[in-house]
Amino acid sequence: MMPYIYSEAVKAVNTGLPMHKALVMEYAGDPTVAGIDWEYLFGDSILVAPVMNEDDRATIYLPEGLWTDYWTKRQIAGRQWMTYDATLDILPLFIRENAIIPMGPVMQYVNEKPLDTITLDLYPIIGTNLFTIYDAGEAITIRMTADDGVTVEISESDRNFRLLVNNFAFATLEVNGKATVIEGKNILTLDSDGKRAYSIRMK
Repeated sequence: MMPYIYSEAVKAVNTGLPMHKALVMEYAGDPTVAGIDWEYLFGDSILVAPVMNEDDRATIYLPEGLWTDYWTKRQIAGRQWMTYDATLDILPLFIRENAIIPMGPVMQYVNEKPLDTITLDLYPIIGTNLFTIYDAGEAITIRMTADDGVTVEISESDRNFRLLVNNFAFATLEVNGKATVIEGKNILTLDSDGKRAYSIRMK
């Protein structure tokens, strides 16, 4: 998750807002979050809910919106409490609607290899979201719009991309206006042959 973590760190430097945010910072209009000090947002898109007992069970509050359990991909409506069973190897993570989470290749240490291919872990619901990936002085802007389909626009770069689309199975796919073969129910790989931008439309 280094592309997500580093990019959120750059955003924190630019805005002065912390990467680890109390829920009340984002959901000030929800009185329930005022007393919650164990859950937090990691960046803008990931809600972390640590298990604070020895029972492998957590009582979790999800704020307004539609959240996706990172491990099971189950969608859960917000503004409610829930009980979550978590074994020792599971940290409860919930992904915000319309999240764009860039991930890099598996590495044993930071900068072991170039940040290529970039996997875009996408969670479209309804609406538009922007995410800027920062790496080696380069800024790559990702815009995702979800309506009756999903449109993803990637600014010019020479990186390869892999799109993993959650919550949405597409039947047709166009890349830069041309019909493209679907790799899987929700997976698309874009192999760049030089600097280029992409516009992907899925329905």
